[in-house]
Amino acid sequence: LRPSDTAGKTLLFLGCAETILYPRAVEAFLEKIKALFPFEVVKGLCCGLPLAASGAEEAFLKIAKENLALLGQAEKVLVFCASCLFTFKKIYPLYLPQEQLAIRDGFSYLLEQGFFRFKAPSSLLFFQVPCHLRHLGLEPWWEGLKHYPGCCGQGGLFGFRHRQEARQIAFPLKKAFLTSGARFLATSCSACFFRLRTLFPRGSVTPLLAFLEPAEKQKNTGY
Repeated sequence: LRPSDTAGKTLLFLGCAETILYPRAVEAFLEKIKALFPFEVVKGLCCGLPLAASGAEEAFLKIAKENLALLGQAEKVLVFCASCLFTFKKIYPLYLPQEQLAIRDGFSYLLEQGFFRFKAPSSLLFFQVPCHLRHLGLEPWWEGLKHYPGCCGQGGLFGFRHRQEARQIAFPLKKAFLTSGARFLATSCSACFFRLRTLFPRGSVTPLLAFLEPAEKQKNTGY
């Protein structure tokens, strides 16, 4: 895509980690949403957070400027990874305060507009609320779900560099999920997803994106 392709449009930003870690969930979501409203997909681009976290400021700024050029004229940009969302809304303005992006939390927007609901019964779905999501001051659209508002232990690169401490940080989350009675542990952050898969390697960890279902379909299925 070029800036001329995105100007004045609604964009769905699905970043690099999302398309690598759970590509089937991303493709299934795009199939569900395509009939609801017109949009363009921006898929596989990096928001730059790993570079910022590692201190590679010059490389981060290069990516940030490229993303701003591509996304800057869009009517709105719906973002489905909490870390990307935090990067766009909080970190970009620190480096490039004169630039503006019409960024929205994708989950909040789709639920607020009535396009989607969660397809799993709330008793079976447990949501780990990412730190990057909690610190944005959003209306907590996840309140209807069983949830844990605490750190998974990843913290950017922290989980790679301090593995033992990361496991200790994640222990309350692990305990909360195992005692919740829920079947699925979901998150809306690709970094959290990576960390949770190391804590629960047997398949209970699922991207929250996979639990979105068009609202009209749910009326017909009884959810």
